[in-house]
Formats: sequence, structure tokens, C-alpha cells
Amino acid sequence: MQNRAKDMLARINEFSGDDEEEEGERKEESSRDRLWRHLIETSVRHLEQSLAYFREIGDRTNSALVLNNLGLASRTAAVYHDAVLGAPYGAAEESALCTAAARFEEARAALGGGGGRSLLPQMSRRISWELSSTQFMRALRMERATSRDLAVDPETMMKELTSIYSSVLKMRPADLKFGDSNSAEEAMLEEERRRWDKREAMVHHRIGAVNAKVYKFYVVDTFAI
Repeated sequence: MQNRAKDMLARINEFSGDDEEEEGERKEESSRDRLWRHLIETSVRHLEQSLAYFREIGDRTNSALVLNNLGLASRTAAVYHDAVLGAPYGAAEESALCTAAARFEEARAALGGGGGRSLLPQMSRRISWELSSTQFMRALRMERATSRDLAVDPETMMKELTSIYSSVLKMRPADLKFGDSNSAEEAMLEEERRRWDKREAMVHHRIGAVNAKVYKFYVVDTFAI
């Protein structure tokens, strides 16, 4: 994800002339930042117009697709703060990631009925994956930030982060266990199962690390063992 953001930044640099060297460097950065925000805002505006039309005609499947893309747009805005600006985790990034998660949740809800049934399971699994990616990214960024913030209560940090990480585990689709053996569908499901298995392992790793950090604070730092 970070590599994609940097590739996009390189294209923005080429378009906005930020390859010039020293003179006006600070102004170029500001111009690049404005252009990036303009691209995201334009994308969101058109997607929201599209969503309004699909909702008006009762097209739940396409509404879900647009909501998924709105979630991706919001997450891209958050990635800009992290991968491009290298900014510390703050209100802007938290807001973008929460907005992305809310959009993915809306997309999942939109698939609760309607037509296009042959597409629904695959679409639902895709949206669940994007939602889990967003929440995992949010928890990871928050964990890194709170680890450096001495004003954050360790126990509060542990409870909040454990809650977010644990929510990722609940997003694994139940229908991954089904599929016809020796079929293309089964091969696809097997690949998805591997991805979710890896994510679950990463989540358990982070929950263990968060608890270990709190243990270190209370035992090692407090009692100077």
C-alpha cells in the first residue's frame, strides 16, 4: 500500500513540476499536498454522486461497490499522511481511517439482499478483507504512536488496541470453508484462506506485543527489575 502511494506521488511530482531543486522547495511541497487532496476530494465527490444514483434506483450491488471504493479513497488519504508525509499518527489520519471503515461497513450492509446473488459472496468477502485491512492499519499506526506517547495510560492503550485487533479476527468470512473440490472456486477459496490465516497470525502477534509492552511498563519500569 505504501509503495502504491509513493508511485502515485511520483506521478504527482511529474505533473506539478516538483522535480525542481532547491528554490521554492517549501512552496512545491505545499502545491503537491494541495494537488493530492484535490485528487482525493474529486474522487470522493464523483463516487458520492454515483452512490446517490444507485441508491435512488435500489441497486444494492452497485451501491456496495461504490461504498467499497469510497472506503478505499478514504484509506488512501490516510496512507498519504503515513507513507508520503511521514506524519505522526493524529486526528486527520484517525478520521480518514474511521471514515474508510464506516464505508466498508455500509458496503457489507448493502449486500444484505437484492439481486446479483452469484456475485454477492465474492463481493462480500472482498469488502470484509478491505475492512479488516483498514482496521489493522488503524490499530498498527495507533500502537506505534501510543508507544512513543508517555502521556497515554498503558492499560487504556492495551484495552483499546486489543479491541481493534480482535475485531479484525471477527471479519473472517464464514463461507471460506465451502467450495467444490478440484474446482477453480476451491482454488480461489484456498488462496483466500491462506491470506486470512496469515492475517490472523499477525493479529495474534500484535495483541501479544501490546500485552508485553504493558507488562514491561508495570513490571520492568515500575519496579526497575
